[in-house]
Amino acid sequence: MLLCRLHPAREVQQRMHTQLQQLGSTTEQNAALLQHCAAYDPQGAATRLEALLHAVRSDVLTRREAVALISEQPELLELDFGAVHEDEQLLLVHKPFQVRMSAPSRPAGADSPDEPSLHEWLVGTHPSVMTAAGTTRVCHNLDYATSGVVACAKSEGAAREVGRLFEARKARKLYAALVFGHPAWEERNISARIAVTARKFRQSVTKA
Repeated sequence: MLLCRLHPAREVQQRMHTQLQQLGSTTEQNAALLQHCAAYDPQGAATRLEALLHAVRSDVLTRREAVALISEQPELLELDFGAVHEDEQLLLVHKPFQVRMSAPSRPAGADSPDEPSLHEWLVGTHPSVMTAAGTTRVCHNLDYATSGVVACAKSEGAAREVGRLFEARKARKLYAALVFGHPAWEERNISARIAVTARKFRQSVTKA
């Protein structure tokens, strides 16, 4: 029996094609969506598609919503860590959205995508922020669903100082939201509680 293995790039391309079919896209949509995927790192785009499939299977998104997200906001396919600033004391890095700070313990056969983590990326690319115990000096947390800048320290002293600034609320935070659809307004101030709906991660503002 002759066994042939696809070239890695071709294998990832076939994987993305299969994932889009599983999302329920039509043949015409599939071609357009694959063009969106081609604009980003193939492995990262495939990981993003797998996360969307997991959201559909978990009833967080519908298939139609998942396809609409890719069509209307293809930037969500990007999965790219990167250094924003580095000096003798600190390393500031970009954490993509839907990326864990550290790899979770995942039981065998768990129904969840094989996701990268910030810790794994730091270990492989920036050993200067690692401790002798093999941990990384990440100075603060950033939620799984949130992308943004994370401060990492190159010494225990620098880590303590950054921690002090966060504790004293001297670190300024600015958030931008990714939403479904296009609001009719350009700017709005909302002062209300956020409620978790039955659809888990999708939330709504409530005055209750």
